[in-house]
Amino acid sequence: MVSPMATKSATLSAMMAYQKDPCFTSMPPHATVAQAVSDMVRKKRSAVVVITRGGQPKGIATRTDVLKALDDASDHLPLSGIMTQTLVVAGPEQSFRQALARMTRSKVEHLPVVDDQRLLTVLHQSDLLRHQIEIMDADITFLQEYIDGLHNAEQD
Repeated sequence: MVSPMATKSATLSAMMAYQKDPCFTSMPPHATVAQAVSDMVRKKRSAVVVITRGGQPKGIATRTDVLKALDDASDHLPLSGIMTQTLVVAGPEQSFRQALARMTRSKVEHLPVVDDQRLLTVLHQSDLLRHQIEIMDADITFLQEYIDGLHNAEQD
């Protein structure tokens, strides 16, 4: 039996294989806040990644950004006017622990995963925390089985 502790260095690409429902949608910079809100509500997403035609992420507009921009003129305001332009990103080869540390340090909830300047997905902080909990649960099970094995060996 291999210790699940070995999975702690798992990369984001391995984690993305299990991602069932990404927390983002994408739109071009000229899309309006109203279009983004409509898309976010319809798809039940918490962020819109602003991308170029080639799929390169240029910014991110989260529900917080949208709420800050709400006023009478926001219907026609382009996403490029409210998006966070300085993206905190990760590569698929990064470990989930590195990614979670980066998000915590940068105080962001959404982490675009980019490979060769192309957006692969966006992970939400809850995705990474859920993964951490799964690893901890597996570690507890492994250690309990190990302890039980020691007790059984002593009885023999």
